[in-house]
Amino acid sequence: MRHMGANFYSQFRSKRLEDLFKKLCKQNQRCKFDELWALLDKLTTSHMEDVRKKPVVAREEEPRGLEPLEGEPARITRGRKGERSVKCFSEWIKNEPLEKWALIADTDGSRHGMMTTNLAEVYNWVVKACRSLPLVAIVECILRGTMAYLRECFQEASITCVKSSNGVLQQNDRDITKNKCQGDYVFRAPTCITLKTMCFTFASDM
Repeated sequence: MRHMGANFYSQFRSKRLEDLFKKLCKQNQRCKFDELWALLDKLTTSHMEDVRKKPVVAREEEPRGLEPLEGEPARITRGRKGERSVKCFSEWIKNEPLEKWALIADTDGSRHGMMTTNLAEVYNWVVKACRSLPLVAIVECILRGTMAYLRECFQEASITCVKSSNGVLQQNDRDITKNKCQGDYVFRAPTCITLKTMCFTFASDM
C-alpha cells in the first residue's frame, strides 16, 4: 500500500487524495469501498481537469508501454499513461490487480489485515546479525531472542500487575469500611493477577 500510495501521489500530486486512496486500500466493507472509489473518481476527475488547464512548462513525451514478457498475452500493457492523459482514478488503477492493493480482495485472509511490508522488514532487521550463521544456529538465535523478549515483557507486566493489585486491594478495604454499616460489601477482583498468571505460564512453557 505504501508503494502504491507513492505512485498515486506521483500521478495526482495531492496529499489529500493520497490519504483517501490509502483509506480505500484498508477498507474491508464492500459498500464503503464502493463509496470511496466513487468519491476518488469524482475528486480525481476534477483535479485532473484543473491540472490540464495549467500551461505546460516543458514538453512532455508520452511514455510507451513495455513489450510483453515471454508467455504474457499481447493485449496486456504493463505501462501507465502519462500524467495529463489520465482522467480519473479508475483509469489509473485499471491495470493493477485488485488483490495486490485492496484489503477487500483478500478473501482467504493471507494478509491478516496488514497492508504494508513493515512487519517483514522489522523481522529482517532483527535477524540480520545472525544471517551468516548455519541454519541450526539461526533457529537457536531466534528462539533465544524470543525467550529474552518474553522474559522482559513478563518482568514489566509483573511490576504493573503488583501496583495495580495493591491499588485494587486498597480500594476494596475502603469500600468495605464505607459500606460495613449497611451490610453491603463491594469487592473488585484484581483482574491483573490473571494477566500475570498467563504471562508466567507462557514464559514457563518457553
